[in-house]
Amino acid sequence: MGHARALLGLKNTTRLRPVRDAVVRRRLSVRRTEALVLRENTSGENLERPSPACSSIETALESTLGARVRFRKKGSRTTCTLSFPSTERFRSFPEKLGIRPDALPDGGHP
Repeated sequence: MGHARALLGLKNTTRLRPVRDAVVRRRLSVRRTEALVLRENTSGENLERPSPACSSIETALESTLGARVRFRKKGSRTTCTLSFPSTERFRSFPEKLGIRPDALPDGGHP
């Protein structure tokens, strides 16, 4: 019963099933379920998508860099997140920006 009560605390009801499935799959305790619900409720708090023009910039950067690109806006600050599908793509990233790997302190290795 404690798990159900914790899940009822979700603000975004469309996340109920995915969170419930995660609780069952990971066999979370009630306390860990409460912590997961808290993270879910605060993870996107006050975040909004930047202007529609950012979508075209994201797409252009993704094709150029070979990475997933996402912009998020919070207040007057916009954050750009890059996610690389492999270490090899990450290592090629500086070159795509015109930076030689040998110019980097660690040779461009993560």
